[in-house]
Amino acid sequence: MSREARMLRDENNKLKKQLDDKTNDILTDIVAYIRSANISDIDQENVRRDITQMLIDARGRGETADNVIGGDYKAFCDAIIAEIPKMSTKKRVMTAIRDTLPALGVLIGIWAVFSVIEQIINGATWYVTPVSVTDILGGAAMLILATLIVVYITKNSFNSKPAALVCLILLITAVVLCAALLLPNRIIFSPNIAADAALVIVIFAAHKIIDNKL
Repeated sequence: MSREARMLRDENNKLKKQLDDKTNDILTDIVAYIRSANISDIDQENVRRDITQMLIDARGRGETADNVIGGDYKAFCDAIIAEIPKMSTKKRVMTAIRDTLPALGVLIGIWAVFSVIEQIINGATWYVTPVSVTDILGGAAMLILATLIVVYITKNSFNSKPAALVCLILLITAVVLCAALLLPNRIIFSPNIAADAALVIVIFAAHKIIDNKL
């Protein structure tokens, strides 16, 4: 997210405090849906600011969100989003990578810590962190699952279907478990803990570089 977008986000966070709890709940669903749109961060925050100000003005006149937005919040958002230029395919891919890298870095960091603890418990060399097939599958599954959950929640913020989300989680979990049981849990390689730390640093550096470019 650009510096301008971050500043606008912080301003929007302060602005929404002028709304009552009920209107803020509506705004939260609207913002969540906007996050799923193929528009830039700055455009998302600009739309968020305009809608927030619209709701604040309505409150000052004694009107509700339905009075100014109507009953169909999704249609309201779609109409606004349709007027905003879409991101190019390249920018959309870079945005997806940027948003995934922090989660990947944190996941590797957590795995490295637990790997060291496991090595100490087993009496093995603590600074060597074996990477198995199960580790790779489990990590990939968690990243995919987290991404799908975010996409599902944002795209369905106005008509959430918990049953579908639960089925999605169970399906991915079942696939991972089957793969873990069928594939041999062999060690692929055993990097030094210093290499793990360096990888985490590189991942967050790459995130910063991509974020600045966007």
